[in-house]
Amino acid sequence: MSIHDDASAARIPVLVASRRCHSADAIMSYLSENMDMLFPIVPAVSCAEARRLYGSSELAPEAGTPCIAVINSPLCDGDGVALARELTARGAVVMLIVSAALYSGGAREAARDGIFVLPRPVGESEMWSVLWFMLAACRRLSGVVDERGRIEEKLDELKIIDRAKWLLIDYLKMNEEQAHRYIAKQAMDLRITRLEAAKNILKTYLG
Repeated sequence: MSIHDDASAARIPVLVASRRCHSADAIMSYLSENMDMLFPIVPAVSCAEARRLYGSSELAPEAGTPCIAVINSPLCDGDGVALARELTARGAVVMLIVSAALYSGGAREAARDGIFVLPRPVGESEMWSVLWFMLAACRRLSGVVDERGRIEEKLDELKIIDRAKWLLIDYLKMNEEQAHRYIAKQAMDLRITRLEAAKNILKTYLG
């Protein structure tokens, strides 16, 4: 079984944290062979290294890019449970693979925080099912990030236009409605956006 995306589909970066090199290699090989959209896949051997890598340019080139983290417990400097919670809080979609003893000892409680907790041994069908859910969660997160980015961009645009209006009010003694119409007319006459017209006004009066 495999999932193959078209070349234009958004890539999802993956952090694989495991102190056992052969386990990390096996997980990374499975992901790269079965899911084309998972790239890059970056290894870590400790909680400290995983924290450093998460959100770095090496792992996620674009700010706000959703990330998958696969933590194969234990790591060199901890059992990975706290790391899983931390990365989840920072926006990652996390799979935590633990021993049966750690699972029974409380690690499964991490599922309440939205972490996918799996006791070893993990079968291929189980891994496959969880990865499907994780991919769906990443897609949803990506949509939220994109929407938030669009809202922030629109707010920034409105702030610039509002600042330009107040410059017109201060320097040309217009009222707010007149300033609004002036910017709209400039945009229409010059065949530019209202944002560009506002920026021109800022340059005129602020240099």
